[in-house]
Amino acid sequence: KFAHHLHISLQSGSDRILKLMRRGYTAEQFAEIVRKARAAMPDIGITTDVIVGFPGESEEDFKTSYEFIEEMGFSRIHVFRFSPRQGTLAAKMPDKVPPSVIKRRSEEMIALSRKLMCQFAETLVGKRQKVLLEEENGAGMLSGFTGNYVRAIIKAPSGMKGQMVEVLIKDHKEGKVIGEIEGDKG
Repeated sequence: KFAHHLHISLQSGSDRILKLMRRGYTAEQFAEIVRKARAAMPDIGITTDVIVGFPGESEEDFKTSYEFIEEMGFSRIHVFRFSPRQGTLAAKMPDKVPPSVIKRRSEEMIALSRKLMCQFAETLVGKRQKVLLEEENGAGMLSGFTGNYVRAIIKAPSGMKGQMVEVLIKDHKEGKVIGEIEGDKG
């Protein structure tokens, strides 16, 4: 059995920045991996990492990256602001991006992540998902993650914590899904 979730670190959707990062792949090669994963498992949740503000990242590079990420339709993006690490090649690179620009780009990418999370969560409404109930959320609610790594909020007694349950997804809010345990109509 496989979880229907895959985390693949993109870093940037701009080929120029990927080359500066010495990543060894292009955006198109990355997209092909995503397409193959979705062909094999259509409901897969694909998450990724993105760095904004890498030295030399122009507005055009950022726009290219943003549009590529939007097109890929990730289920979640982990956004990191570039910060130089002593002893790395990137720390010595010219064309540093100003902190205010890095902050703005980070905020834009986080907003995109929220939008994509909501879009992916919406695709799960009306479907059944297995959820491991992990945390109490008060008022008779437990939360956990679906197999495709979406936070799920479920009405369930605290005694069910730690159990894997079949859930019917009824709604979504802010990138999370809301469901009920199959057979539990109360």
